Amino acid sequence: MDIVVDPEFERLIPPLSEQELRQLECSLLDDGALSPLVVWAPHNILLDGHHRLRLCRRHGIPFTTAGLEFESRDAARLWIIGHQLGRRNLPPEEIAYYRGQRYQEQRRDPAENLQKAQCFSSGHGVHSADVSPEEQPPKPSANETEDKTARRLARAYNVTERTIRRDAQFTEALDALAGLFGVEFRSDVLAGATGLSKKDIITLAQMPREHLDAASHDWGSLHELAEMWRKRKQRPAQPTPAAEENPPAFVPGDAQECRDALVSILWVCGQKEETLDGLRGQLEQIAGIAREALGQQVEGVEADAATGAPLVTDEDLL
Repeated sequence: MDIVVDPEFERLIPPLSEQELRQLECSLLDDGALSPLVVWAPHNILLDGHHRLRLCRRHGIPFTTAGLEFESRDAARLWIIGHQLGRRNLPPEEIAYYRGQRYQEQRRDPAENLQKAQCFSSGHGVHSADVSPEEQPPKPSANETEDKTARRLARAYNVTERTIRRDAQFTEALDALAGLFGVEFRSDVLAGATGLSKKDIITLAQMPREHLDAASHDWGSLHELAEMWRKRKQRPAQPTPAAEENPPAFVPGDAQECRDALVSILWVCGQKEETLDGLRGQLEQIAGIAREALGQQVEGVEADAATGAPLVTDEDLL
């Protein structure tokens, strides 16, 4: 069978580290391809198994395929996104990216995508021609569509609607930067290798291109640029009322978002790493998650950051 690798679909597949690729290669050489590759029938476009296909072709390892039928590319793309979100070993950046992808896909046509969401896991397409025009529900306004989509996905993934919308911003911004820096940049960000937070990515995508060209491959410089741009756009701090001369350094505004950040940090801490570079990368990921979570709550408070004072004490976390 001549399997077609679609570049757009392939970009939805998370990258593997060198260690993960070696482990997959050894497994294929020792045991063969135990799971079938998933293709969009009858087009034979690959939906899942891109890394396995590449390694099987390299070593001449036989493999099987399983075909799923979809009516459109959007339906096939939704299946890929849902399948990836069902995996348990995704970094926080990839989870946010895929949630943003689902939000963007499903807000286009909520009536059609609701049907797709109900069937994408089984791989059977939905034929809108089966529903008469009289039975078609009225199309909601754009704002109503986005609100319903965010609400539905927030319930599905146990996060807030604000988190879903921010994920969509992150997805759109990262895709825009990948068009500027190359797809490898997106892969590095999703793998958590850059230390850039979601907030950094969204900020960088809003900046003029000439500000980014000089630092396109320097992650540290990109983070500094994002920080400077945010400070430049930041409004002057309002005078503190007399009744609040000594406000707390950190006041949780959304318990669910704080919980999301803690879950992400615990996920990073749970990854076994023995090399110094690996440990440094984990610390950068944790710092990025913490910056983003705390930045959403204490935006505009620069005194603590300037002095290096911690924004959250041990008592705050109890």
